[in-house]
Amino acid sequence: MLRSDNSCNVFSLSSEIYDILTLFVTDLAANYPETLTFIVDPAPDLAIAIDITSSSLNRLRIYAALGVTEVWRFDGQELFIYVLQDQVYQVQEQSQVLSVLAKSDLLAFLSKRGEIGENALLRLFREWLRQEN
Repeated sequence: MLRSDNSCNVFSLSSEIYDILTLFVTDLAANYPETLTFIVDPAPDLAIAIDITSSSLNRLRIYAALGVTEVWRFDGQELFIYVLQDQVYQVQEQSQVLSVLAKSDLLAFLSKRGEIGENALLRLFREWLRQEN
C-alpha cells in the first residue's frame, strides 16, 4: 500500500524501473535493515522482476506465500502486473499499489529507453505524473 509520504515497501527492483519509481519509493535503506525478518517486518507491497535472462514465474508462489500484494514482471518487451487475490496472482492492467500507473503507461515510457537519454526520459515521466495528479 502507498503510505501518506507516497512510499511503498519494495522487495526487488531493476535499475531501469528503480529510476522511474524514485518518485514513489523513498530511502529503501531506512525502510529495511540489513536483516529482514518477515515475522517482524511487513511483507513488501510490490516486487519487480526483470526477466531478461531467466523467468521469475516460478517465484510467484514464493511471493504469494510471503504475502506480497503485487508483482510486476518485465521480460524486456512485455510487462505483467500480478495482483494477489485469495492467495493467487491475477493478471491486471492497472497497478493497485501505485494506482496512478497503468501497464500501458509504464510500457510507453519503457519503450522510449533507446530513443532518448535517461535524464530526458525521467523528466518526461515526472511531467506526466504531475499532470496525472
